[in-house]
Amino acid sequence: MFRFSCLVLLAGCFPGTIDHSTDTDTDSDTDTDSDTDTGGDTDTGGDTDTGSSGDTPRAGEVRINEFMANPHPVEDATGEWLEVHNLTDHDLDLYGLTLGDEDATNPQSVTIDAHVKLPKDGFVVLGNSDVAATNGGVSVVWVWDVTVFQLGNDGDEIVLSAGSTLLDRVVYEETAWGMTKGNAMQRKAARMGDTDGADPSAWCVGTTTFGDQTGTPNDPNDACG
Repeated sequence: MFRFSCLVLLAGCFPGTIDHSTDTDTDSDTDTDSDTDTGGDTDTGGDTDTGSSGDTPRAGEVRINEFMANPHPVEDATGEWLEVHNLTDHDLDLYGLTLGDEDATNPQSVTIDAHVKLPKDGFVVLGNSDVAATNGGVSVVWVWDVTVFQLGNDGDEIVLSAGSTLLDRVVYEETAWGMTKGNAMQRKAARMGDTDGADPSAWCVGTTTFGDQTGTPNDPNDACG
């Protein structure tokens, strides 16, 4: 009986030789490496584009290059404009600049409220209408409020400023300047460096025809003087 028992209970006859380790393999943990991949973080370098197209002009960098104060046959209310010329080798942004006059009793002033790119050594036209059919066929990039700012036919001032910094100033008078209806006044190339555009000898009447008028809006001025 003992021998039978020993054979049956073999595990009990040779203690230490049979693996009694009956632990269930616990190495079945669920892989917790399921964290969301953070490699797709939103790029915080994408700041909202402010539309800025260049530097704010500084003194000596821009000039009022040409202007139409007395359009014809189009009306004053839709045909007045002026051209700004970039004298630098980099783009400028006209946002925030002001156009005004020097009338002590009834001053006029408008602020450019859009990011207007002025290309290096280039031109842009600002006016009181951007409708080519009624403004004489001019491509205008920014429109001022005609009820707030006008260019006098007989004479006036045009002051371009960046805050308290004067960028350019034109003071014209119809007779002394030889101004005529439908003809733009252009700054002479040799006088582009003038810091004050009040001298009539620095200006001449445009001769290139566009539509029913003369001038070179958005292009270099005619050679004159």
